[in-house]
Amino acid sequence: MKKKFKFVLFTLILALICPVVFFACGETLFDDVPYTSSSANLEEVVSNFNAAGEYMVNNLKLKSKFETTNTYTFYNTQTSTAKTVKDVIVTTLGSANDNPTLAIIDTTRFVNDIKITNTINTYVQPTSIETETPYCYSYTKNFMGEEETYDKNRDEYNPNINSIISFYNSTIYEIKKEEVNSIQQKEFEGVTYYKLNSGLTANGEITLDAVNDRFVEETENNTLQDNPQLFKISTKAHHDAAENFYYECAKNSSNYATYFKIHYNLKNKERETYLNVSSVTRLTQYGDKVSLDMPEDVNEYIANSFMKTMTNSGSYISYTTTEQINEDEIATEPTTKVTWTVAKIGKDYSVRRDEYQAGAPTNTTLFYLVYISDNNYNTFLINGQKKKRVETNLELLNFNFDQTIFSKNEEENSYQYGNEQNMLTITFNGNNIYSLSTYTERNDSISIYIEDYGKDFTKLPLSFVTDIDNYELEA
Repeated sequence: MKKKFKFVLFTLILALICPVVFFACGETLFDDVPYTSSSANLEEVVSNFNAAGEYMVNNLKLKSKFETTNTYTFYNTQTSTAKTVKDVIVTTLGSANDNPTLAIIDTTRFVNDIKITNTINTYVQPTSIETETPYCYSYTKNFMGEEETYDKNRDEYNPNINSIISFYNSTIYEIKKEEVNSIQQKEFEGVTYYKLNSGLTANGEITLDAVNDRFVEETENNTLQDNPQLFKISTKAHHDAAENFYYECAKNSSNYATYFKIHYNLKNKERETYLNVSSVTRLTQYGDKVSLDMPEDVNEYIANSFMKTMTNSGSYISYTTTEQINEDEIATEPTTKVTWTVAKIGKDYSVRRDEYQAGAPTNTTLFYLVYISDNNYNTFLINGQKKKRVETNLELLNFNFDQTIFSKNEEENSYQYGNEQNMLTITFNGNNIYSLSTYTERNDSISIYIEDYGKDFTKLPLSFVTDIDNYELEA
């Protein structure tokens, strides 16, 4: 009876424990498989892996999603303080056949395992680069304890620099043959992985020299300790350098790049290792499983971008104080249209008042406003031909663009900035800013109708007074 009881007890224990034991013992992890010497041709491996991007992006026009984890481990040294920074980057690449979204870069930063920021950049490819502007919609969240703040913004980008292949190459870097000198390999789940080491070649060449050429020295406003990035170094002048540098890479049976790793240490002039860097990228999805979507509520991005643009020197805004005539409406008689264009010159403003009769310019008046203090300016009427200026009065609008959004009205497609006592309202027509409601110097409410705005008034086909020091003051 006792033997039977022991047998039953043992069977129950085995039934509970064995699945865990067998699962743990039977699973071989990627890092558990060591690299061994390889007879593969180093140059061919490098060349074939580098060709994967061109094949996936340009030949197949394949949509793909990669996940990259960059881990920066700082040590306590004379030049650094111990901490770990981790960036998790999800890169989603669209197809050149699709519009409008080109790529989405989703980056989350952790410092000592605490989430600090999350930024999602959505790059939108216009249907015609010649006539349309390519934009990046940026959504940033900042985490400070239990408090979260966010910002939405829209900026132009250069499609010749930020193309699908360039996004791929910033995710899976091109391996240069002069950077590596030996090769190892291992097999894992039917895929061959290669490890490409940098060091000393048989001819005595130091491939690390080529590696160190990749690195950019930190700047005063962007230090390595505060904002670590791949291929960034504290200082070259004091002989900081990368060591223990190697790549790992693999392709699947379809010749898609599926795995990529960069590893290196940084040492200072005292030969102390102050930073260990590991960057691992994996292909997680491709083909029809990948989807890229525009951000929700793009007008909030546009409104925020407009507000930020208007605070910068060099920005301009053109508007009328009368509502625009719809295209389907026909004016019964010739009308005079007055357009105001305000350009920001440092803290000063240069203003044009242009009258148009039947679409043709008939009269232009120039003003220049010299900053005295907030909402306080000396205003001059300018005679450009005679180089003269006369003090005058010009009622200013309350162009306080240095405010944040506090509410939005989805029904009216409008966004309010500032507060209820000092509110600036932006109203859209479709995805275009249509009007701006603000206040005059006398605190009267006024609506202006936006015709154009931008970052650089010098690109306009209009002339502006940018300095009145050489203009004679008349009584």
